[in-house]
This record gives sequence, C-alpha cells and structure tokens, in this order.
Amino acid sequence: MSLRNELRGASSKSKDWNKYITQGATTIHNINPKILVIISGLNFDNDLRCQRQYPLQLNNLHNKLVFEVHLYSFSGESQSKFIHNPLNKICSKVINGFVERAEFVMEGAEAVPLFVSEFGLDQRGVNEADDRFLSCFSAHLVEKDLDWALWGWQGSYYYRQGKVGPEEVFGVLNYNWSDVRNPHFSQMFQLLQTMLQDPNSNSSNTYVMYHPQSGQCVLVQDMKHMQIYLNDCSNASHWSYEGDGTPIMLASTNFCLKASGDGLPPSLSRDCFGEQSVWTAISDSKLHLATLTKQGNNGMCLEKESSNSSRILMRSCVCVGNDSNCLQDTQAQWFQLVVTNTL
Repeated sequence: MSLRNELRGASSKSKDWNKYITQGATTIHNINPKILVIISGLNFDNDLRCQRQYPLQLNNLHNKLVFEVHLYSFSGESQSKFIHNPLNKICSKVINGFVERAEFVMEGAEAVPLFVSEFGLDQRGVNEADDRFLSCFSAHLVEKDLDWALWGWQGSYYYRQGKVGPEEVFGVLNYNWSDVRNPHFSQMFQLLQTMLQDPNSNSSNTYVMYHPQSGQCVLVQDMKHMQIYLNDCSNASHWSYEGDGTPIMLASTNFCLKASGDGLPPSLSRDCFGEQSVWTAISDSKLHLATLTKQGNNGMCLEKESSNSSRILMRSCVCVGNDSNCLQDTQAQWFQLVVTNTL
C-alpha cells in the first residue's frame, strides 16, 4: 500500500514529511502487519533525501517498509539535457543524481528496499531524448537488478484533464488498446523484467553482455566460426571478467573476446594477454567496453552495426573524453557486463 503519489509543492518540508508519513505508515501497519507499506519522497517522488534529514523511526516496520522513487527524462531539468550535452556525461550525471537522491536508502545498517514505481518514455520511438534516457536508465536498472513499474499501460483515456479521448503516448498499448504500441517493446524490456541476482541461489555469478539501446545481449552463435552477434537475452552467452584491464573470458572455455581492426567484428581467441584482449569500461557513463593502447588514444569500442543489424563491429570510441562539444549519439557503443546467477 503506497501512502501518497508524488508529494510536491512549496509546503513540502522534510520535518512535516517525517511526521505525517510516520502516522500513516504506523496506522496501516497496525491494522494489517502483513502488507508492504510503500513510501515516497518529495519533489514529485524524485527525492528521498528527507530520509537523511529526518529519518523515519519505524524499525523498518518489521521488514514491511519499502521506499519508492520516480524518474523520467524530464525529471529535474528539461529533457533537452539528453540532446544538448555529451550523452556519456549527462547519463553519468543523471544516474549519480538518482543514487544521491534515492538509491542511498539501500545502503548501510538501516537499508530499505527501493522500488522504482514509475518511469517511462514516449512509446512511439519519436522522442530522441526519451530514447536516450531509456538506454541510460535501463543500464542502471539491470546493474542493480531494481524492481520497477512503468508508466503506463493505457493507450488512451475516455476523459482526462478536460478532454475526451486523449491519447497516452507513454502507454504500452496503442490508442485502441488492440496491440502493443512499440513493436520492439518486449525485446527492449526483456532483461529488465528478469530477476538477475537471486540471493537464495547457490549458482555462481557470471556476466551477460547487455546492449541497452536494443535490449539485446551478446551471443556466440557459432563456436566453430567464432561468430558473435546480438540476440535475445534469454539465450545470452555467459562471460567471466575480473575488472578493468583484464580479459573478458567466455565462461567455461579458454577463449576470450579479442578486438580487431576498425570496422571488423571482434573474435574469440586464446591470445588473452595482448592489448587487443584486455578490456576497460571507459567514459563518464562507463558504458563503453574498450581496448586501449599504450599510445593513449580513445581506444576501440564495441559497436552495434546498425539498427537493422545484429552484427557487432569494432569502431573508434566516440565521445569518451572530456570534449564538451561532442554531441554524437553514443548509444550504439553502449555495452555493459551485467552480473547474474539466474540466467
């Protein structure tokens, strides 16, 4: 049971938040101690720092307390920030802000679960800022294996805000509720819908290599010819990795991922100690998997060939440095090693 959606306004004060949230949460818990009590912060539920200023003294409601948070491309500042700033830098800024304002509740001795109870985007695929936001935030959601809810399901309304029959372009369904609005929806959200880290599992951790823009994962499709493609994440290949400057090893083999020349696909190799076989997550977003040279250039990055292709190529890394005028779209080069013990 969620207490209140998107608290906001000039009267929103942390001290008052503590007082009334305490009253509401305690009342609900006393009446039904079996249900989860979900608590939002201030500023349209973007900000839980009120918990730092005036912590709730609820003893976690005997493990029935959950915090919730919302995030959109337009949260805080205009969504144009995803267009008019270097994408790696603004993605890093947005995620760091999300951690500072909300995700901190999951840390420390008094850690509480966090539920991303609302985020979303224009499902028509025509809003570039929304699309960039989704790639950025999806990478963080899978990294932390956060639970979430999407705005929204409805494709239209009978009546809303004084208008009859308005469309909801953030809706998963189309205007007539007859089909999914975005034909790529299932692929884009597949890994996000999967429990990736099961605390009760005895399985060892491995990595899958995730491409947030497409929602796909890297697959070694043909061991004989060492062909590497993007595919459904349920069929993803598993990898081991010891961190920056180490090889990315195909799980249970002696093969590692090896970079090739510009415009050529990466390969699998038993040569796992050369410059072309050790990988580092670079850029402010840490979403570029790159091989670096001693000459100190920007390196070579994995890149999805095109929107209509599942091929992966090596390309010079784009906008990974400190150039504030580098506004190219870097999503094709965003690849992330995601830990899992369930797939």
